[in-house]
Amino acid sequence: ASYNPETATTARKATGSYYTPREIVDYMVEESLKEYFKGRLPDIEPEKLDVLFSYDSDDNPFGEEETSQLISAINNLKVLDPAVGSGAFPMGVLHKLVHILHKLDPHNKRWKDEQIKAVREAVKDPALREELIKKIEEDFTKNELDYGRKLYLIKNCLYGVDIQPIAIQIAKLRFFISLLVDVKTNSSIDPLPNLETNLVVANTLIKLNKGLQMLPAKLRRINELRDQLFNLRQEYFSTWDNEKKQKLKEEDRRIRQEMKALIESYIENTARKIEPLKRQLEKVPHEKQLVERVEKDLFEERAVMVDLNELKRQEIQSKIDRLRAEISSYRSLLEDFQKVVDWDPYDTEHPAQWFDPEWMFGVKSPSEGEGRGEGGFDIVIGNPPYIKEYTNRQAFDGLRSSPYYQGKMDIWYFFVCVGLDLLKDNGILTFIAQNNWITNFGAKKMRNKVITDSIIKKLIDFGSYFIFESSGTQTMIMIFMKDRTTDN
Repeated sequence: ASYNPETATTARKATGSYYTPREIVDYMVEESLKEYFKGRLPDIEPEKLDVLFSYDSDDNPFGEEETSQLISAINNLKVLDPAVGSGAFPMGVLHKLVHILHKLDPHNKRWKDEQIKAVREAVKDPALREELIKKIEEDFTKNELDYGRKLYLIKNCLYGVDIQPIAIQIAKLRFFISLLVDVKTNSSIDPLPNLETNLVVANTLIKLNKGLQMLPAKLRRINELRDQLFNLRQEYFSTWDNEKKQKLKEEDRRIRQEMKALIESYIENTARKIEPLKRQLEKVPHEKQLVERVEKDLFEERAVMVDLNELKRQEIQSKIDRLRAEISSYRSLLEDFQKVVDWDPYDTEHPAQWFDPEWMFGVKSPSEGEGRGEGGFDIVIGNPPYIKEYTNRQAFDGLRSSPYYQGKMDIWYFFVCVGLDLLKDNGILTFIAQNNWITNFGAKKMRNKVITDSIIKKLIDFGSYFIFESSGTQTMIMIFMKDRTTDN
């Protein structure tokens, strides 16, 4: 979390944020990454993993096959800090992974090949594909070895969200400075990457409507446009030409507007179907048209008189009711699409009052679709804000209808529940937060969530030792692994 010594008291009271000491960040990062690697390589030897993380030597303790698996695991890693502040945790992950890649791949051959392979698989446009591959080659040849490591770790692996625009600006600046130190002094300096696609100003705790992930077949065009949007934003990340950047921004805006127009058109077309049905309903005579029908049940057959006109009225009315329900459903969907359309990732001054990893980062939801449990983040890590509702009711606006809300709670309990939701199955949540959640009444829903949706890997309670020098808050480090099949 962020810290400004000049406005410390005021800022902390409003945001509940405290600066996390470097040693704590390093420990949490290392433990999270070790759990991740153990999950990806179940037979990995813990002793060798310790050597890999150690700064005492540059030796790679792994053979060729495991080395390739580890590099691939790093490239596929997705890490989120849901309250990123000044970026301490993503930066900690970045430095640790750069160190590990230095040991696994001293000359960046495999790491570069991973980036080129990903472009070949993902980019269908031949011209764009070759342009991106050329850019990758330049990134690795024109700069120091760590530049290529850092750039593609930032691009592929690291994500952050914060409600405060200044926090995102600081986090971006830290990434920029980290990259700058590895630009060769005798080469021309390219503009740095556009981090708007990895660091966003948004409210992590408010989700979009699930309907955005469950579109009907008639609206599948929106899925195509969404894929275009994600590809465009990836291209924007590595574009250094200002004119091209402007064109990509305009195309981004056009795609979002087309999405909204598709929903509006669908609603209008559905509404038009109602009028002919109303006219049909009016034409059905009010007089009864009785006919005899035979009805059967388990025991007997019997003759009954039915009104054909009434049956016809019921059938038409049923169609009208279904269409009205469909319109109502998609009007609600349109409200969320309006949020997507209005959100401009290139404008970091105005926070989005919602968060969705798929729309903002292209990271699939872990709870939707055929691959349920496969989407989401591998690691959610951070120091969430500590805010009790009686000290800042406004911070809870938009949250009181959530199933995770309860009276007398602290907002960081929300971050645990939402953090678990954002993880893929077997993903790791690592937080440092107050130690009172184990017994506090206001943390009951959080405790239930932890018990039902995770395995507790580690709890480190600092007791009366205050990690945050300026705070009398007692804290603990908690490490949970998402697992919805077990009770702790």
